[in-house]
Amino acid sequence: MQRGRLFAAMLTFYAGVMLWVGGLMTFAVVAGIPFEVLSRDTAGVVNRLMLGRLHILEVAGAVLLGVSLWLSNVRIRGWRWRIGPVMLIVMLTLFGIYAGLLEPMMGAIARAVSFDTPTAETAAAIARFEGYHRLHSLLVGATGVIGLALLCWQTWLWVRLVEIPVAAASGGQAAPPQQES
Repeated sequence: MQRGRLFAAMLTFYAGVMLWVGGLMTFAVVAGIPFEVLSRDTAGVVNRLMLGRLHILEVAGAVLLGVSLWLSNVRIRGWRWRIGPVMLIVMLTLFGIYAGLLEPMMGAIARAVSFDTPTAETAAAIARFEGYHRLHSLLVGATGVIGLALLCWQTWLWVRLVEIPVAAASGGQAAPPQQES
């Protein structure tokens, strides 16, 4: 792989991971803050607005990850190089479920009932919301873990890609590190 292509693949990959997984981690840290200072209903609205912005970062990260994996895999056809795209497809599938399916259902329930003043009539809807929310949190967490695994896997592949020509040129032994003067 040419150095320029490798550099572009790595740069877009790390930017994509930073946007997607970094956005998920940031939201995980700040999502509870509105509930500490606002009513539950208002805090829920604030979080839904933040999720909309987060999804922009997730989509941008997914595009960058896709471009990076495409740049990496054009000339390399080994099975190890296919694991990254499979992980990205799983992440996109989970994203589609939690952002495209669960969040609209949760939003419809949240607009229909008050979490600040629950009643016996709204208890079933609130319980349904809480079940969706647990599943949503699980899927988002799984996406983040898969993203971190993808980060480790792809970095390992690139390190091996750089080490293989050095090892071949030195009779199978990796070259010793250069000493700085």
